[in-house]
Amino acid sequence: MKAGSDGLGSEQIASTGTPSVVYIEVAWNLIDSANGRTLSQVYVPNVMGKKNGKEIPSIKSLEKSMLRPVFVQFNGAVEPVLSTDDGADSLNRLGETVSARVLW
Repeated sequence: MKAGSDGLGSEQIASTGTPSVVYIEVAWNLIDSANGRTLSQVYVPNVMGKKNGKEIPSIKSLEKSMLRPVFVQFNGAVEPVLSTDDGADSLNRLGETVSARVLW
């Protein structure tokens, strides 16, 4: 790769910095463009109701205390239910951080 107008190319970096370790971190969040707030997926407890005073799990193979994501069917597609609420235990922020160490 050739050097751009703003710096060294990858070959130049490799030849001048050998051996070098570079730490790269990339992160993203899904943002509501209307209000600038971070979107989170909504989760609910794995409880369908109560019978004889005991909670009945919605999905029998999961613990009642586990949270499960909420989805809706919209225009023939299954979509996650999203919210811009902050700080609730039943929300899981949409986004990810990826880190890598590169040795040149």
